[in-house]
Amino acid sequence: MIAMGVKGSVLWLLPLLVMAGLAGCAGYEIQRPISATGQQCMQTCDARRDQCTWQAEAVARSEGDSCAFSQQRLASRCSAYTSESDRHRCETANGGTSCITPTANTSPCRERWELCALDCGGTMVER
Repeated sequence: MIAMGVKGSVLWLLPLLVMAGLAGCAGYEIQRPISATGQQCMQTCDARRDQCTWQAEAVARSEGDSCAFSQQRLASRCSAYTSESDRHRCETANGGTSCITPTANTSPCRERWELCALDCGGTMVER
């Protein structure tokens, strides 16, 4: 029984090891399973990936909105200064920085989708 537990706990590493092995290659792609059961299983993978992507995009939008709001508040706070140098000093003293538009980090979504696809019977092929 203990041997089964160890074996089962190590099996989840197999797709990760395969992916890590192919990472040094020119690239790989995951081919969707062709069986009806595999295709049905992939519906769950796709839905989870879509939800993960949506959440990552929402986080990026929220971070962008928050930065823009902080910039507006800072501009308002320092608008009384008429000279550019005084306004710049005010902004610097109040933690002013420029906003960089954040991009959604969807890499974890793709990685989880790939593992899910492999669990559903998909295959990994080198490009």
